[in-house]
Amino acid sequence: MINTTSRNPSILWIGEHSAETREAVHRARGQRPVVLYGKGLEILARLGIDNAEAVKTEPIEKIRGPWDKRGFQSYQHHPIFNGLHGGFYSVLLDVLDPPYGEVSLYCGKNAKVIAVEKRFIDYVRSRALIWEYPSEKILCVGGFLYPETRRHYPYETLVERFRANIEDYMLRASSEEYPCWPEITHGFFEKTASHKELVIEKAHRFPDATPLRISVPKLRTGHYTNTSGARILVNAVDDGNIREVWAHPYRILKKLEIAVDGRPLSSLLINTVIEPAYLLFETEEASVLVFASIDKPLLGIQFEARDSGVHRISLRFETDLRISWPMDDDYSGDRRYTKDAQTGTLSFWTGDHRCACRMTVNRPAEIEATSDENLLTGALAVSMQHSLCLTLCAAIEGEELIEGVSFQEELDRSVHYYADYLDRCVRIRADHSEWDRRIERAMIATLKFRVSTPLLGTGLVAGYANSRSGWNRARPGYAWYFGRDSEWVSLAMLDWGDAETVRENLELLIRYQELTGKIYHELSTSGLVHYDAADATPLFLLTAIRYLKHTGNIEWFKRYKRNLLMALDYCASTDTDGDGCIENTIAGHGWIEGGKLYLSHASLYLNVIWHIVLKELVDLLPFIEEDSVTFDKVSSLHLKVAHALPRFLNPERQRYGLGIDVNGERIDHFTVLPAVGIYLGSLTGAAAQAHARDFSRYDYSTDWGVRIIGKSSGVYNPGGYHEGSVWPLFTGWASLSEFAAGAALSGFTHVCASLKDSDYYAKGYIREVLHGELYQSSGVCLHQAWSESMAVQPWIEGVVGFSPDALKKAVTLSPQIPPNLSRLTVSQLKCGDAEISLDYERSQEIGDAVTVHQRYRVRSNRDLEIDFAPYIPKQAENIRVVVGQKRPKPEGVRVSSEKRFSYPSGYSVPDSPPGIHYVKIPLPKILCSDEVTIEIDYQTPFEWMAIVPEFSEHGPSRFPRIIGWEKTNRSWLLETEVPANVPTVIYGYLGKKYECKGSVYHEGALRCEIKGSTGEYYAHFIEIEG
Repeated sequence: MINTTSRNPSILWIGEHSAETREAVHRARGQRPVVLYGKGLEILARLGIDNAEAVKTEPIEKIRGPWDKRGFQSYQHHPIFNGLHGGFYSVLLDVLDPPYGEVSLYCGKNAKVIAVEKRFIDYVRSRALIWEYPSEKILCVGGFLYPETRRHYPYETLVERFRANIEDYMLRASSEEYPCWPEITHGFFEKTASHKELVIEKAHRFPDATPLRISVPKLRTGHYTNTSGARILVNAVDDGNIREVWAHPYRILKKLEIAVDGRPLSSLLINTVIEPAYLLFETEEASVLVFASIDKPLLGIQFEARDSGVHRISLRFETDLRISWPMDDDYSGDRRYTKDAQTGTLSFWTGDHRCACRMTVNRPAEIEATSDENLLTGALAVSMQHSLCLTLCAAIEGEELIEGVSFQEELDRSVHYYADYLDRCVRIRADHSEWDRRIERAMIATLKFRVSTPLLGTGLVAGYANSRSGWNRARPGYAWYFGRDSEWVSLAMLDWGDAETVRENLELLIRYQELTGKIYHELSTSGLVHYDAADATPLFLLTAIRYLKHTGNIEWFKRYKRNLLMALDYCASTDTDGDGCIENTIAGHGWIEGGKLYLSHASLYLNVIWHIVLKELVDLLPFIEEDSVTFDKVSSLHLKVAHALPRFLNPERQRYGLGIDVNGERIDHFTVLPAVGIYLGSLTGAAAQAHARDFSRYDYSTDWGVRIIGKSSGVYNPGGYHEGSVWPLFTGWASLSEFAAGAALSGFTHVCASLKDSDYYAKGYIREVLHGELYQSSGVCLHQAWSESMAVQPWIEGVVGFSPDALKKAVTLSPQIPPNLSRLTVSQLKCGDAEISLDYERSQEIGDAVTVHQRYRVRSNRDLEIDFAPYIPKQAENIRVVVGQKRPKPEGVRVSSEKRFSYPSGYSVPDSPPGIHYVKIPLPKILCSDEVTIEIDYQTPFEWMAIVPEFSEHGPSRFPRIIGWEKTNRSWLLETEVPANVPTVIYGYLGKKYECKGSVYHEGALRCEIKGSTGEYYAHFIEIEG
């Protein structure tokens, strides 16, 4: 039978083998385009187009587990994949009933292989699925392409485009040849070639120390570190070993071991210096500086001797010059290399000429190199007096290798780049300078994930570590462009004023948006894209909305309106049962990707994001869009999901469940994920406060952060990736939710815990995942993007309470500053083209009660409406607020005005129910055109500081938890949790007329010790009377 569904009758689509179809192909050979699939492939052998052994047919067997996706992957973006980013899934076996049919694989030599089988986050090169006989004008599709469109659910749109692409390709007028999968070749082969000398100008002075410098004595080394730029990543150990060097997307070195006078650098080390722009390894006799160019695929190493003697430097290396996974080991073909002792140069490049590298020292060297399959090992040895420079550079996708480099210029540019970045972004200055430094390190550590890859673009990757076996066999941690990771990171970067990096990343997401409107979960630096997550698309919309509110860039919205509406329509389309909830079942996983909690048909986490996206769009669309149809659609969707959210609530427990299962039943696992909804404002009221209290308890909270699920849950596993480990991301979510619930002390504790992780292990960096019981790593990456950003975001949105709306020329400031901080200055908060600063100071006097004076000063360089609503302890009494405003007049005179407010207690503030620790004081909105001061005085029986823990490496938690306090008759009951048999201290202030039962207060500290099972925490109540 001849398929007549083609858009163009000039093309024969043949899926059956009969005398009629065989005769049709015979007549068409070389004259008319033919597409063979299914049984039609049998015609190849019958007509002698290929031999019988060339095509192997076998039944399709489903792989155990979810997400058995099959499809096609091209070699380098063949035209039949236009709009499909080089490959796509056409079949989801999970939704089909067996039998699944057959697949035919090409095993011959006569045809060109266009595509191989694509699977979940991978492909199988040995399974050729699409092949072509150009002279015969025949293209063959071996499987996963069916006449019945329904069998392609949910990929119908992609398959339709694929069919159209095939027809366009078969009817093309051009004779241009396109990339096809080559035969497999491998190995390193030596070639002979002369090398032009690379001119290396050494650095005549090393950069001065910056405030972010970390010095690590030898006894504390042995942990991960790196130096990086937009084009290069150098993974190292802080003892002087270099583990991997990546010039994205290629691993250009697997290892580089440095020896001085026959001894490893690590054995000579006395101190390591970690700076944003470089690493410096110091020995008694020399300094070794290692840096990555800020914007070139270039590594520089400079040796500086402390004496005038001659030293023997040995540089032992390994390279496989491998492109990033999931491309296979032989993707680039064989590799070539040359060596030139006179110029001190070793050059190596891929057989497909897409990557070339050059490793050079600035003097003649002894060079040895030995190849073994796809690995080249060897050494450069050279005698050095005074100094020596080594450079490793790459040229990718047709770039020219550099001919000269100035180490001084590259170093200075890198140092200035990071300094200028901090100068442009928000600046936070507390009365404890170590917090300032940790915050700035986290901002720089986040920026280091801005990666540019030739042919792909620029965006944010997710995490850095050394490659490991399995999925990471050639990927340095999570150094791919991850959709949702980059979106959460973007929310923080907007807070600290880096809208440009966020715009770049949004546009990378848009460039690889699926035809359905879906946003990718993973885009590998090697160019493969996967759409396996459900949350990347609503988070994309949230990020775009926040970008608009921070920048006011309506032109950007107009330019990408179509992409934003496609994403909106895609999300709405995943509500297959019409209950208002967008779904995971087909769309992909939410944050939980597997394990015992991988249960949701529609997860709470996904739907609170969807809810706030729609809510904010309803608010924003009148400012940016005149289309009433879009507004009405968004309003309708918002009402539906708002009506659906109560289904997730367990009314007896007053907690939100994990999600809704396929039977429409609520899943009553209570996790940290409601924190996202509380932070975004989708979940409020008693249940939100109950969750926030839970997050501060030991059941969820370790000294170093928050577990995904409580120890008492029944599914807790302290090492489980999604079953009990601590993520700084979860800790940040919990912190933001605690600030939203007025639990400022817990919120501050948690954000400080994440920041302090950078003091341990991988110095200056915050890890991806930590163990749920002991302070040690439990994940892949020692340097993780959202861990870094989530250690800053709660400072800006929680402690400072900053929320801009540039479209309305308005800013909300709701600071929740615990008494740990007596002074705080925050400058360069951005709202469109306006900059806002906030200065804060406090003092207290201890009398019968604690009398507190707070003073805020808010300044703006543009006219802005300021909604200032500070938080104070809910037990405060005799509250007095004075708002003073200075406004410039045209003649240059500054006019002052003053308003006063008073409240008997924190419980009597109108329209502001008390939170867990603090209560908000709403003030009338102010048009700020210069300076506003807010002075607050109150009295309180007590005021406690947030717990700021220290960690014991590989040790358990040992600091107390402050849960909250409530008034009972004439006393206050403070609820805490404390570790057994450990002296416990909570710092703070207590009025002289008050006494504590259950603890001893002396000189600014509550002290107690509870007996019990060592390692366990116990509830402990302290009564405060007076």
